[in-house]
Amino acid sequence: MDPHILHKRAKHSGDEYTPTSKLDGEKDHGGKRDESHVHLFGGCSFTKLVWERLMQWIRIHVNPMQSYTQMIAWVITQAKGKLCKAKILKMVYAEHIYGIWRERNSRIFEETTRTADQIAREVACVCNIRVQGGMRAQMQQLIF
Repeated sequence: MDPHILHKRAKHSGDEYTPTSKLDGEKDHGGKRDESHVHLFGGCSFTKLVWERLMQWIRIHVNPMQSYTQMIAWVITQAKGKLCKAKILKMVYAEHIYGIWRERNSRIFEETTRTADQIAREVACVCNIRVQGGMRAQMQQLIF
């Protein structure tokens, strides 16, 4: 990897590079930003906003997740089976993760940002395009 790119997205700290997260701007005690997958996909306040908006859209009431592990456990439990609701949740979750990852990369490499609502709308749009079969009618009833 090009060291200039590494330097652009990381802060040099001694002999190590410390990754910086650009999504929510929250910093830990050392002035470093947490970009671990646990934070990025579960603990980040920006990611939680996108997730909450998507859950409103698909009409699933969810209590605020306390940790990444709890969120994953909840998604696994709710997405079991072949029911339409489970299939929609699986698709929304996968697109949500991809949308967050794309936003992270856009902020780092292109220095562009979008709001949580813009990302949630994009995820909803992609899901509506990708949905097949009997789920299409149910998905089209959902209003963003």
